[in-house]
Amino acid sequence: MGLPVQPCPGLREWSIGNWIDRLAEEFYVHLAAIDAHPATHVPEGGESQVQTQARMVAQMQDWADQNLDATILGVSHGTAIDLFVRHILGLDVRQSPPYRIANASVNIFRYQDGKWEIVTLNDIGHLISLA
Repeated sequence: MGLPVQPCPGLREWSIGNWIDRLAEEFYVHLAAIDAHPATHVPEGGESQVQTQARMVAQMQDWADQNLDATILGVSHGTAIDLFVRHILGLDVRQSPPYRIANASVNIFRYQDGKWEIVTLNDIGHLISLA
């Protein structure tokens, strides 16, 4: 599209720190063993999902405040996007959402009159021709 690319740490994926090179099942077994929840547990070298959500919300709000009438294209990751969506919908971070953010899905958000709204969630129509 000829647009400049600017890395944005605010959009990076939820960091599970020292667990990054291990199986997800091991991480969740560990959480169960210590009676912890990923929403609030901060793994060594990582962040909780609450912290990830706060980072995503802050980044999106900064963009909205600095670009009131502009369209911004951001690329992020499933859990980070999901946590932003939960913020918009007012869903508890500790509960599983009633949707799943698909890889390569298009999600469009609008900030208007001081409120976020979801225009498109989880659109994968552009991938159908690849099936």
